[in-house]
Amino acid sequence: LNLMPVATHIPMATGTKGHTLLQMFYNSIQEGHTVEDSLKITEHAAQKLIADCSKDEVGILLIAVTLVRNYIATLKLPPKAALVENRFIIPASRLTDDSFYANIDIGFTPDVVFKRGDFYDVEDSKFVGRAWSQKKLNRFPQAKLYQIFLELMGYNVSRSTIRFFNTKTGKVNVKNYILEKAERETLIRDFLAAVADVMNYRVSTPFVKEQARRTMNYGACQFCQFEE
Repeated sequence: LNLMPVATHIPMATGTKGHTLLQMFYNSIQEGHTVEDSLKITEHAAQKLIADCSKDEVGILLIAVTLVRNYIATLKLPPKAALVENRFIIPASRLTDDSFYANIDIGFTPDVVFKRGDFYDVEDSKFVGRAWSQKKLNRFPQAKLYQIFLELMGYNVSRSTIRFFNTKTGKVNVKNYILEKAERETLIRDFLAAVADVMNYRVSTPFVKEQARRTMNYGACQFCQFEE
């Protein structure tokens, strides 16, 4: 229809800024700084971002700074940040023996992975404009899939967590997930079905076939004008 989005949605724009600040904070923790010092480092970086951004972006960035500050204020003796925004690619064949998936890679980037003794916790942050329904919370698979992928790479993951940064209320809520064996099998089956749908669509659409990347992360959507 040749339609284009008018503007980026506020939670999405805030999320981009917020993830940048969170990455700075986690990197500081990873380097051995205290929570207090890491907050100072992050806020100093935020001030530089504010100075360099446009007038339209200042409000969005201030929301992100407030949310990240609210999140950090609730932290108590955080464990070691083992991985921060690490990009991983694994072959889909690690999930199945089906030859259809033999030449497909899966790309994923967890926001942060914490080490707690012999275990790892994987976390991802979502910047939202309103609270999610309990049904959507219970069925949300992203962090659980990250847990499955990391386990395939040899990490002993105990749980996965989604942190919700509400751009309207300024509150930060947490949803923890424990992955059951039966749920694991269902998630893998459903994920592979979705991968097959995307790959079949690429084959049937010349433009997508020529342009799209092979990894099953953002490559599936980044060449579509309705990417957001």
